[in-house]
Amino acid sequence: MRALLVALLAAVALTPAANAIQVSMLQGMHQARVDAAFAIACHLSKYTCEGITSPRAVYSLEADSRGVSGMYWAGDPNVIIAYSTLGKTPAFQNGVLVHEVVHYLQAIEGRNVLSPCEKEAEAWEVFNIFQLKYGDVEEIVADWEERYPACT
Repeated sequence: MRALLVALLAAVALTPAANAIQVSMLQGMHQARVDAAFAIACHLSKYTCEGITSPRAVYSLEADSRGVSGMYWAGDPNVIIAYSTLGKTPAFQNGVLVHEVVHYLQAIEGRNVLSPCEKEAEAWEVFNIFQLKYGDVEEIVADWEERYPACT
């Protein structure tokens, strides 16, 4: 099952050249890719995910303007992915999607009691496990705390 999910992520990974028109027209991401990332995030994290539906994913220039690869706002049915991720490797793109799905699960499963740094630690841990198991070890972000000054 895991191999099928990873293959699905790879099959629908976006590249700037192939999907620039689709992204500019739809402002969204292929739902099968999001569903696969959701299943992988559930598998790699401590969340049961029972009765929870996958979020949708949309591309946003706001994320780019904030200098982040992705965002999730509690209560929003979408995870937000920066347009700039389209210039990154498929492993990085998929890892960001899995990372943001973890934030979605944190909110849905009531883990908002975690501090912002604990939430990021959990999401980056899943991102890095994803890279180790299914992605590219070159994309592991060991120094994620440096991106969040309050967490150092």
